[in-house]
Amino acid sequence: MNDIDFIINRLITGKIFFFAGSGISYASNLPSAYAVLQYTANAFLPGTVTNREKQNICGTIQPEIFYESIISMTRSYECLDIWRSLYRVDQEKHDIQCSPSLSHLFISEYSIKNGLPIITTNFDSMFEQACDLLNINYRIMLPSESPIDIDSYFLPICKIHGSIQDNDGKYSPNTLWTTMTQITKVNTRWIEYIGRLMVDKHLCFVGYSGRDIDLFPYIVEFSKKDETKKIIWINRFNGDYSHIASKSCDALRVHLWPDELFKSIQDEYSIQNFEKPAIDNKGDIDALLDSLEKLLTEKQLLTGEEKRLLYCILLAELGNYRDAYKYAIDLERNKLSYFARPLSKYLLVLTCARLSHEISRYESCGKYAKQVLVMLKDKNDYDIDFALQADCLVSEAHRMSIPGDTYFFQKKRIKDYFYITFIMSRFLATAFRANMILFKNRLTRNDVNAETQHELIEHEIRFYALFQSVTGSSQRGWNKFIKAFLIRAWNRIKDMSYQAGYSAGIANSGKFKYRLEPLEKTMSDSAAIYSLITSATGAELLIRNEADMLLHNGMFEESRAKFIEYINMANKSGNALNEIKGIIGFAYANHLEGKIPLLTNSFRLRFQELANEIEGRRWREYFADIDAIFIKNENI
Repeated sequence: MNDIDFIINRLITGKIFFFAGSGISYASNLPSAYAVLQYTANAFLPGTVTNREKQNICGTIQPEIFYESIISMTRSYECLDIWRSLYRVDQEKHDIQCSPSLSHLFISEYSIKNGLPIITTNFDSMFEQACDLLNINYRIMLPSESPIDIDSYFLPICKIHGSIQDNDGKYSPNTLWTTMTQITKVNTRWIEYIGRLMVDKHLCFVGYSGRDIDLFPYIVEFSKKDETKKIIWINRFNGDYSHIASKSCDALRVHLWPDELFKSIQDEYSIQNFEKPAIDNKGDIDALLDSLEKLLTEKQLLTGEEKRLLYCILLAELGNYRDAYKYAIDLERNKLSYFARPLSKYLLVLTCARLSHEISRYESCGKYAKQVLVMLKDKNDYDIDFALQADCLVSEAHRMSIPGDTYFFQKKRIKDYFYITFIMSRFLATAFRANMILFKNRLTRNDVNAETQHELIEHEIRFYALFQSVTGSSQRGWNKFIKAFLIRAWNRIKDMSYQAGYSAGIANSGKFKYRLEPLEKTMSDSAAIYSLITSATGAELLIRNEADMLLHNGMFEESRAKFIEYINMANKSGNALNEIKGIIGFAYANHLEGKIPLLTNSFRLRFQELANEIEGRRWREYFADIDAIFIKNENI
């Protein structure tokens, strides 16, 4: 039995349920997610940003990162209004006809016939329109609802990332999961529901990429269980992400577009022959997008200065820390007084703190974070979220003043241990203070905004990262009891990050766990998330972890190649500390192999340049010690 015959057999016996992604809507005359993103960018980015820069942002950044930044700044779902281009009422106002594809029609007919739900991450109403054409009673199920409420009388269209319209046909932007926090946060009820279906039926992906952090990793785990039916994946797999994702769950891969497959098997399946409704458009989808962009721009949800700040934040999200830092500092020095809203002022200064951290200016990071705390002393403008975030960053600036995860092991002095103890105590005090502030205001962590929840988790990650670096290293190893304790801590933080929708926290916990327990899956899971969220620093440190493991195993040539990759990545993003650590790591590989000189002339000069860029007295002392080792080596 070939793959097509296998699928036909399972369809006839009702042993397949469908999970649909946006790919099946490409032929429906709907605007693409990229087009919606681009028109939103036109409305919210400053006029000085060129079309080429906008295209780079929209083509590179994960859309959910883009929308999370805008929603955070505007604090309004009105910023999602370009998505109204998917809403049937707005389409009809512009004489635009969007119709369901053959896949929508086939899946709807098959699912109602076999009493099965449709699972989809799509916002659009194509499945609903398919049901209207086929006279099928349906009910939209939203991610906030429970699958136990499914009524067998209706075809359940389970829109687990939200819907552009509700069951009454009203525009419902508040249900759309458009942020990284939302698509990362684990939705246990729906995951367990899909898992139960997979025991009795074959899950069949159509038009799906597999890039969702909240769903796909769990589906992969389900697929490995003996009692789970084999996954089917229909796509042409033209080098897109689904090529990797389908292999990770060992899916039966059918190299056809869904419409092609369904058209070829209609007769054998004995289901009515569907013809895609003819589209007779008088309107133009671009005209609708232009109209929505104009209306959104007129709402002035952001001022001109706030648009510049948004652009700066997006530059950082793209991993371009150096340019983002320069842009933010210029705004803070010359435009801070132009920001009318206090929250935008706090965000600008806090952004300066974060970007100072990314380019290794740790004293500046602490200075800007303290500046936010001073600004918040005015009780009329006090904001608990910014207060908690700034306090965490002050502690982080102190932590990063300690040379850690270094090479050419330097014996610590008594005063070094006192300082490390002071920093760890400060971290504990900051966490205690945060809990007291929440308690005093009768709040829990779930009551503060997503950015604050993530910062509090990151604060815990930094504490354990410091503890891990003090108690061992990839070269020296760790005591087995400390190692077991840290692995439990990273697993707990990973679970906490999933619950809070903190994608970087999931990846960061994996990054540090890999140093203790270098498993391929740990690294690949973190790498996939860093790629998704375009985290340059995270991706750099994963490469460094690989270099360290190769170094530990005596594979010096391969290690040097990884260190060079790490150096180049850090140079591109502007992370000076990562770049100089890569150079020192390269030298250490030569040292262990007995090669002289330890560095090439170009690396030697770059080391000296970077040593002057990184802020912090202890770092300067460490670099002076390393420089002395290089000089001694050169004189041999």
